[in-house]
Amino acid sequence: MGAQLSSLVKVLVISAVGAALIKYGLPYGFNLAAIAPSNGGALAAILLPAIVMAGLLWWRSTSQTS
Repeated sequence: MGAQLSSLVKVLVISAVGAALIKYGLPYGFNLAAIAPSNGGALAAILLPAIVMAGLLWWRSTSQTS
């Protein structure tokens, strides 16, 4: 149970840092344009981290059972 809680806290902290970088860092410090205000761009920006995390967790669970 402790390992699961630790993993959950790590994911939440990484997610919060990523969200803060996107919200505050991109427009001011990284000299990159903000995410384009389109429905497709917004959908991709929201779903891509979840899809990547799901893929990593799936890969990790299949590699542990083998």
